[in-house]
Order: sequence, then C-alpha cells, then structure tokens
Amino acid sequence: MKNYTLLFISLFLLLTSTKSQVYVDQITGYVDQGGRPAQYFPDFGYCTIETADDFTVPAGSTWDIDSVFTYGTFSTGIGSYFDTVIVTFFNDNSGVPGNSIHADTVVLDSSNTDNYLEVALDNTVHLTAGTYWLTVDAIMPFNNGLPPGGQWFQGAFGSTPIGNEWYIRDPCDLFGTGITTWHSATSQGSTVFDLMFMLKSGPCNVVNDTSIQVVDATLTSNQSNANYQWIDCSNNSIIDGATFQSYTATVNGSYACIITNGCAIDTSSCQQINCLNNINNGIAVSNNDLHAMDTVASYQWIDCSNGNIPINGATSQVYTVTQTGSYACALTSDCATDTTNCINIIINGVNETSENPDIKLYPNPVAQTLYLETNQLKAHKIRVYTLTGEQLILIPNNIKSIDLSHLSSGVYVIHIETENRTFYRKIVKE
Repeated sequence: MKNYTLLFISLFLLLTSTKSQVYVDQITGYVDQGGRPAQYFPDFGYCTIETADDFTVPAGSTWDIDSVFTYGTFSTGIGSYFDTVIVTFFNDNSGVPGNSIHADTVVLDSSNTDNYLEVALDNTVHLTAGTYWLTVDAIMPFNNGLPPGGQWFQGAFGSTPIGNEWYIRDPCDLFGTGITTWHSATSQGSTVFDLMFMLKSGPCNVVNDTSIQVVDATLTSNQSNANYQWIDCSNNSIIDGATFQSYTATVNGSYACIITNGCAIDTSSCQQINCLNNINNGIAVSNNDLHAMDTVASYQWIDCSNGNIPINGATSQVYTVTQTGSYACALTSDCATDTTNCINIIINGVNETSENPDIKLYPNPVAQTLYLETNQLKAHKIRVYTLTGEQLILIPNNIKSIDLSHLSSGVYVIHIETENRTFYRKIVKE
C-alpha cells in the first residue's frame, strides 16, 4: 500500500530538533466499523457533507497541533483518489460543534489512494484547555471514481462515545434527508459513536517498509522497531494477541500487518497462506508398535522420557518400541506441524540397562509399602504403570515410600524421573 515517505522525510528534516507528541489517538487499536461521509464535492458546487468528532485539551495544558492523522475508505476502490483536504477545528457549543476557529486547506504532496492519511497542517493550531471539534474532509468529485460514485468515508468505531458522539451535517441537503444543521449519531440511528483520528505535534517517524516476508506459514514485517497488529484480510478483523513482528498463521487465509512507528501508521498488502494442511495427530498402539494415524505427513518419532529428543532413523509411519519409555511422533505436512500425545510403552521384563546403584526399591515382591532410596539423586516425579502402559499413580515429590496396598496382585512398572534421566523398575505386588 502507498505510504507517504517523501512527506515524512521532509517533516523529519525540517523538525528534527522538535520532539513529536501525540495528543489524541483514536486510531491505534481501533477497527473501522463503518465510515462516515467526509467530503467536499467540486461537481456539486463545493457542497460538503461533514462529520465532526470532539476532543478535550486538559485543564492547564496548551496544545500545538502540527498534523492530523485519520483513517478512511473509498466507496469505489480502484480509481478513487484526492489530493487536497480541508481540516477544520470548531469550538464546542454545549456538546455540539460551534463556530469554526481554524480551517486549513492542505494540498498533499501526492494523490491519496490509501486508507491511512496524514495531513501536515500549513499552520500550527494553538489550543488552550477546553473541548473542540474536528472535521477532515477530502476534496473529491463524486464522479472522480471509476465507476462513478466516488466518496471518502472517515472511519468510525465505538459503542460508547469518547466524550460526545459524532455529529453530521449536510448544508446543501445532498442526501435529501434535511440534516442541514448538525445532527447527532444517535439521531441518525448509528451504533458507533467516534471517528478515527490522531492529533500530534512535531515530526513523525516513517513507516518506510510495508513489505512482508513469508516463510511457510510465518509472516514477518520488514519494518523493524515498530508496533505491529496483524489482521485477517477476509474481514479486516484484528487477530487477538498477534502484536509481534512475526505472526504464524494457524489456518489458511490472507493476512496483513498494521505497522505503527511513533505517530506514523501504514498497512502492508495482504499475503496469502495456502500451505496449512489438516493433520491427524492420532496415534494407535499395537503391542510394541506405534502407528501415526496421518497418512500423508512426514514423521519423526521422539523420546518423551529423554527431553523429546528425536530418535535416529525413526522416520516411518510405524515405530517399533524396543525399550520401556514414553514416545510421540512429530508430524509435518507442507508448512503445517503437529505432535501426537506421548504414549507410554512398557516392555515386559523391563530393560535392565536402566539399572543404577543409586536407585533402590525394596522389598520386591512387596505386600503394602514400597521404599525408595535415591542417594544423591532427587526424584522429581514417580509413576506406577501396569504392564500395558496404564498410569495408576503419580507422585510429584521426592518421597521415600509408596503405598501400594490398594493395588491388585501382579507385576507393575515404577517410573522414576530425576533431573537428568528416567529409570524404570519392575516390581511384583503380592
């Protein structure tokens, strides 16, 4: 999408000694829920339809406003543009726009075809404490668009107004509704009550790179040191929590990033992700064989008992377990990844390579209480399994004895997890 690099650089060079300050920000974090007309129509005798919103300068403050930033949409898409805007500030008249106190007709450095618009005012607006109203109107003929019907709509949002709700007027009655003086949002049946705009002083940073790098399902903004908000282009909705420079899509779709660099805002073009396939992460057990249920993925079996390390050579759909332990399969299908749950497999006659003189269990066979000695090792977790891998007991502490009185007579496996290793012991319950 187009960004105003030349304008931003010019402002930066002229005003590098002045610190930028954002006074009002009703753009960042807000989503347009339906724009409001904001336009002068040269082909209709310069009649205007204006929508105004209010803001308040706090007591004891003085604002020097150099730029106005807003967000809006065109009614006709490709072919709509304007190169001049009129920014007007009004006094407050008991909660309604009053008299105009400042109007600035600004010719843009280049024609605007973008949603985000920054207008560098020709004259700084000095405001003392109080409530004021603002309009930002594009000068654009109705027949400027292709096909005819060119209109510019300022973004609107919010179910609860910030200050007063927006007001609209149509002095020439172009709409034929008779609202030739200021009328409230409520009177027009609106369910959103604030306009999207930003007021600031001083220079603005630059969003100088709106390009996106795509690797598999991960999208990364090439603009560094900024704030990011990823959106779903299918409905232009914000993706909750997607506020980092990179975003990994979880479903196929089209995505873009709103980039905020200080008071500069721009949006990347939408990028399509098509490589995410559905993965079946089920797993079946047959004796000592583990079967991954997905038939098209690539496979890598991992040892859950040993830090989830990959098992060398275990890259087939079926893995035959040779040693008691816990196993899972990491699945990859194009750019989609998933991992099965860990499955416990008990090999009858537990592999004695896990023996360690520091681990002692007694008595064995045991009637009621099994005692554990670990010397210098600390047991983080102790589990008791049946020979078929069913977990019966989980003890998350470094205990010294285990009550097995409630277990039926038979053979069980004790799983002892220490800081660096996992040990297995077969015991007989009398």
